[in-house]
Amino acid sequence: MNFIEYLQIRHTIEGGREIKEKSAHQYNNRLKNLKKNKIYNGENYIDNQILRKIKGHYKDTTNHYSRTIKYYNEFINYLNKTQQKA
Repeated sequence: MNFIEYLQIRHTIEGGREIKEKSAHQYNNRLKNLKKNKIYNGENYIDNQILRKIKGHYKDTTNHYSRTIKYYNEFINYLNKTQQKA
């Protein structure tokens, strides 16, 4: 399973709201850009330094970039849990 697939089924796993395919691809693109711009480097948390970098690089009035990191960390935790069960 990849990040996009996880986002599309996350509402059944995490009890969150459904994310459509187009939005899932947008979150994936945001993640790629956060990594490319060295704003996010795989941390399993969002601290003030990351938030400052996001705000300095993007106009993120809807918090899509910090939410992207949150969803990605959920995805990594989900993968870890499923691997531990196997």
